This record gives sequence, C-alpha cells and structure tokens, in this order.
Amino acid sequence: MRTGNKTVTVRLACIDAPEMKQNPWGQQSSARLKQLLPVGQAITLRPVETDKYKRLVAEVFVENRSVNVSMVQEGQYESLSPVPQRLPTI
Repeated sequence: MRTGNKTVTVRLACIDAPEMKQNPWGQQSSARLKQLLPVGQAITLRPVETDKYKRLVAEVFVENRSVNVSMVQEGQYESLSPVPQRLPTI
C-alpha cells in the first residue's frame, strides 16, 4: 500500500495464503489479489496488529467489500478465523 510518499506492507488478516512456491496456487492467488486490488485502487483498512516482520496485518476493503472475505469465498485463501476482529478504520 502506498500513502503519500510512504509504502506500507499489509498482510491480509485472518487468512492463510499459499506460498508463491506452491505451484500453481500461489501464483493464482497472487494474480487474483492483484485483480481485486489494482495499483491506484482506493482501499479502507481495519488494522488488527503488526506482525513480527513489522507488517501491518489488516482487513482490506474496497467499496465496503472485504477483500479478505472475497479471497476466502473464492477458494484462494483458507480462513484462520471465523470472524475477523473489527477495529477502527484508518
């Protein structure tokens, strides 16, 4: 994610994505996420935490639709939590 002149790495909360080396699922999942979140797409984040790699872990929304939930519903990711924690939008 880019905000102003700052780039922030965001990890999608409450999901387990395939690794890129897990062919073909990693590449398919990445390609679908890029379709849902093209460069320049306006998003809303609901932060959950910062992980050990200093990445923001968040639920990502496009026009009030959770990208995290969409990816799980489409079978791209596996859910790690039945209900993501809801925190204030940034």
